[in-house]
Amino acid sequence: MVAKDSSLAQILEGVCRLIEGNPWGLVHQSCYSDKDTNRLWHAAAPSLPESYTTAIDGILIGLRLGLAELPPTGENK
Repeated sequence: MVAKDSSLAQILEGVCRLIEGNPWGLVHQSCYSDKDTNRLWHAAAPSLPESYTTAIDGILIGLRLGLAELPPTGENK
């Protein structure tokens, strides 16, 4: 994908689909965080409902919370 000049969105969706193509039924989402605003942004999640990805897009990450260790605070935009 990278060699074909795919967009970042296409690459991340491809990674999600690769992870989801396993026999265990995993669902994957790619997000990124903005260290200046402490917000989590949706990047790709082809198998999750749009209502979920919209709900977390821009959600505030709690103080001293890592993305993998604890969930966001629940405060939204």
